[in-house]
Amino acid sequence: MLRSLRPSQPLTRPARRRAGRARAANAADADSAKDANDAAAAAASSNAAAAAAAATPPRFARVVEVPKSGAPGPSGEQPRAAAVPLPSTPPELEGLLLTKDGDLVDARTGKKLPSLGEPSRFDKKVAALRGDFDPPPYRPNTERAPAALVGALLGPFPLDYDFNAVGRPSPGQGAQAFARELARLVHAAAACPGPAPTEGEAGGAGGGRPAGTAFTFAERKGGRFVSVCVTARVRSPELLEKGFAALAADSRVVMRY
Repeated sequence: MLRSLRPSQPLTRPARRRAGRARAANAADADSAKDANDAAAAAASSNAAAAAAAATPPRFARVVEVPKSGAPGPSGEQPRAAAVPLPSTPPELEGLLLTKDGDLVDARTGKKLPSLGEPSRFDKKVAALRGDFDPPPYRPNTERAPAALVGALLGPFPLDYDFNAVGRPSPGQGAQAFARELARLVHAAAACPGPAPTEGEAGGAGGGRPAGTAFTFAERKGGRFVSVCVTARVRSPELLEKGFAALAADSRVVMRY
């Protein structure tokens, strides 16, 4: 037999008041518990940060030499430099080390910071972009230029260089006249300083070499060929290449080195 369902009776005014006070009390208890949890988490985080700061040495320190005790350590190592914390570190200097030589070193990378007035890598890059390191206009700006290799191999210019050539004189031309023409050709093409080429042995001011460009020659193959050595003062690798180019342009020259 089914029991008839009756609608619930509406709450009276006192009951509604009691229910409202109970809900307000529950909400207050929840807020208090949340505040307590937040405070505990903040305290734990602060304690952890303080412990980490106490365990981590200061990032800015002065390195001083530790006095030696006389004998090396158990592993045979000698006493080394130690880092002594500075009493106060400006914020902008955190993460730096000051060596015993007075150099600033990045604590993370161990690299030395540039001194006052010394250009950094960034400054050098900017200077390269501005063209401060570009060669003079008469010098090709490429590593494939022959003069770049010659300059690296021979060393700093100016220097004395021996232009050697083997050629066949013109009909009726003597060996000395042929050698003198080649010496004048090299002297003019390489823009060598000093007077016109003169015949003489190379070997410096005290070795019998005349001032300026000098040349020597010798007949080969019964006089059919003449080998010539022109010693000249060359001021740049580019001028050296011009001297060889002038020899190559002469149809009488069969070999040059």
